[in-house]
Amino acid sequence: MLMIETRSVQIRVFTSHVGYKPELEKFGIVQPPLAAGMKFRVKQIGWTRGPKDLGSRVALEGELAESPSDWGPATVADCSFIREPGIYQIEVGRREGRSVPFIVGDDVYARTMRLAFDFFYPQRCGVAVPGYHAVCHLDDGVARDDDTVLDVVGGWHDAGDLWNWLSSGLLAEYALLELETRLAPRWNRYGSPWGDVLDELRWENDFALKMQDPATGCVWHGAGSGEPDNQNSDMRWTDNLPGSGDERHVDRTIHPCIQWQFIAVQARTARAFSALDPAYARRCAEAAARCWQGWVERPPAAAPPAAAGGGRQDTTPDADDIVTLSWACIAALEVSRMGGWEQEAARARELARELMRRQSREYEHGQTDTRGFFYADADRSLPLKDHFASALPIIALARLLETHPDLGEADAWRNALKLYLEEYALPLSERTPYRIVPYGLYVNPPVGKGRARPLAGGLCYRYFKWRETPSLEQAPQLEEAFEHGGTSHLLDQAVGLALTGRALQEPRARQLAYRQLEWVMGANPYASCLMTGGGVNSPFPYSLGVGLIVGGIMNGFIGGEVDEPFLDMSCEYNGNDWNTTEYWLPHNAHYLWALALLEQDQDLMV
Repeated sequence: MLMIETRSVQIRVFTSHVGYKPELEKFGIVQPPLAAGMKFRVKQIGWTRGPKDLGSRVALEGELAESPSDWGPATVADCSFIREPGIYQIEVGRREGRSVPFIVGDDVYARTMRLAFDFFYPQRCGVAVPGYHAVCHLDDGVARDDDTVLDVVGGWHDAGDLWNWLSSGLLAEYALLELETRLAPRWNRYGSPWGDVLDELRWENDFALKMQDPATGCVWHGAGSGEPDNQNSDMRWTDNLPGSGDERHVDRTIHPCIQWQFIAVQARTARAFSALDPAYARRCAEAAARCWQGWVERPPAAAPPAAAGGGRQDTTPDADDIVTLSWACIAALEVSRMGGWEQEAARARELARELMRRQSREYEHGQTDTRGFFYADADRSLPLKDHFASALPIIALARLLETHPDLGEADAWRNALKLYLEEYALPLSERTPYRIVPYGLYVNPPVGKGRARPLAGGLCYRYFKWRETPSLEQAPQLEEAFEHGGTSHLLDQAVGLALTGRALQEPRARQLAYRQLEWVMGANPYASCLMTGGGVNSPFPYSLGVGLIVGGIMNGFIGGEVDEPFLDMSCEYNGNDWNTTEYWLPHNAHYLWALALLEQDQDLMV
């Protein structure tokens, strides 16, 4: 963006680099703040339709308004009255500051969908991707626990590194299924009989099917996972020759959440291919059934099955955390839509009741300001904070409501969504002019350097993970094991808010969903678009294998000592901060999933 220095002070006007839909709010956020009442102008500098004079014109004049913020005072330029499609730019004061030019139009986000989708193709593993990398990892892999040779060639590298973690891939598959189901993009660049979206999904899904243990039906964690004491040891290219000794490792740990993700994806993929490729659809349905039987229908007293050949069962407590329960609810819902499995809808409703039990429905912890949030644990002691799945409980409830709107429990699901929106997401997002939903709440944590902001009573909150997170021994209530940016947290909130808006016919939820996207696409205090090629002023990515990938979305902001946003803009490749600038598949997955929901009824050409 253009920054003009006046009297040694840079006046910056932060807006979305993508632009705004005509009917939605449009704000330029001015920092440092200028005096309330100072004039601003919005110039129309270009036209996107119709024969127009190519010169610029003043489309709107107004006065800056104060906007208190947790990061210090700010002033805002409200441009919401602008609805005519075109290209605009905000000027403040006597041209002391300008925003980046931005577009107003119905299709501003539709323009970015293909960019975000095209990120997946260069991430393909086991094949040459011209312009990005040669054929790779044809020798994947050997089991980390006993060196058994396994064929798990394929899938996606899941980030700026070269790992193939199934949890990220399955999340992305589910998002692509949402994109295909809700928008059915008319993309077929490569001549696939089922189009680009399902073709890309199938590339990863063939890898996922290889990761299913033939003995138990359960699914392994990932490939390229390195040694137990050095996971980065597998972050490398290999000679592609099986048996040469440089093969990467397969982690055969059985993670509870991955089992539910796999079941949900295979059940839904079976429906997507039922007419296009019936044999493949049957294969996916059978894989879902085998995982369900191996993971869910084991004898009550039995431990979950270990992988064949000595793979270990995950002993962490996440089998009962709310993210796993949410995926279990989604999986039961998807399985119940397979022929002969209708009875599992009752399990989905049972899991939904447990999700609602973990919602804060009354004011707790000595305060009367905030409720509606969810607890991660069965004891209701730790409010949910998750970098990939902070809105997953409301996503699961909204998916149930969308599928079964007339069931007797539907009103309870609606009330849970309404409570989350009106007494958690909306009021907490109003604490900055950017309107982002904070990372999460803390119960009676230490307050001070690098800690959380007081909210009310015993509740505190943070917008970001701390850049220098203490060890769990030093600060056990902070819960974060390592620090990284919050892009997927915000985009997962966008998914949940979009679903909530559809379920409740609530425009405020839809508007707030777009505000999360705006932050990612440049309306943030660094004026940085976190999608390469989607805007300007993007950091150089932490992308060890291939460098820049157009459409890749980065980890984003972490917090400083007092929870102020930090993004590494150093552009020093060996010194930049993977925590903030690495590409991760879940960001693109959530971005496409959110837009599939938000744009579903817009009748746009995509």
